[in-house]
Amino acid sequence: MRKFGVAVGFLVVSSLAVAQPYYSANYSSQNLGDFTSYMKLDYMHFTGSHISSFDGPYLGVGVDWNCRLFKVAYGQLKPSLQLGTGRAYGDGSHLDFSNIELNMRYIYPIGQNLFAGFGAGIGAADVKLQGISSGIVGTMQGSGELDVKISPNVYIGAQAKYQFASEYKNTGINPDNYRLGIKLGMMF
Repeated sequence: MRKFGVAVGFLVVSSLAVAQPYYSANYSSQNLGDFTSYMKLDYMHFTGSHISSFDGPYLGVGVDWNCRLFKVAYGQLKPSLQLGTGRAYGDGSHLDFSNIELNMRYIYPIGQNLFAGFGAGIGAADVKLQGISSGIVGTMQGSGELDVKISPNVYIGAQAKYQFASEYKNTGINPDNYRLGIKLGMMF
């Protein structure tokens, strides 16, 4: 639980460190929209104790929007809310994993219609290992991404994310995981 508090503190401090007052003259006209919704498909692999052989698909949906509290001089600071679910298989059984995440992402243009970004956040996950009742665990995650605008209102992207999770119901099972995936988004 201590590393969860450290991660939240890091998220707040790093968000304040890159945030600057908004000046329209400095704001890049090349951005990923004021509001974005997306669907994603990931490969999920668990790295925590007792389930390190488990992997499988993960499907998610999300929305993000421009931060109204802080603006950055270059790029965009975007809070993001994501819901997702996946099923991982290993050792003759399966693990169901559903989560909700609140992330803060910094997105910046690196070329015409090409954007890079990184972020961190907190969340909660419902974990159900076959034969063990479900339970909620706290999570914190960090990610990096690369997005390409393919039209004025549509983009595609690739993302890598590592997620730390608290121990599952005092079983010694730790559902830490990484996800590698693609996403399709609409900009508004």
